[in-house]
Amino acid sequence: MASQTKPSEICAILETIGAASLTAGTYNSTTWVEASDFQQYLGVFVGGLTAATGTLVFSLVQATDTAGTASKAISAATATITDDTFDDKQIMINLKTTDLDLANGFRFVGLQAVTATAATLGGAILMGFNPYHGPASDFNAAVLQVVN
Repeated sequence: MASQTKPSEICAILETIGAASLTAGTYNSTTWVEASDFQQYLGVFVGGLTAATGTLVFSLVQATDTAGTASKAISAATATITDDTFDDKQIMINLKTTDLDLANGFRFVGLQAVTATAATLGGAILMGFNPYHGPASDFNAAVLQVVN
């Protein structure tokens, strides 16, 4: 028998870096997500055109609060692209709550994109999968509409 669970009940869009021309610089989450709400997380960078000299480092990062205090890298949660082979491709980074430095209070997850030398067209989303309580759609951050 097929499951009656809708994808929007098990997956939420929790945070974004809006699609734009990302000039050389660092782009961070504006809101950091409490990692205890979902069993797993997925960060996705959606790429457009990248200059031949462009460099992109896309990461999931951890912090001690929703403002991103003391943010730091998460081991094995970074992808680096150093040329224009990234045009119109995506990066996906999987994350489990156990990957965080929970012992030192790092319970929040965010997105970070760092571009250097030339602009990169793109944006990113952080998704949570299999919530511990209620449907995932209860946690959607900037979803305008869910169509059933």
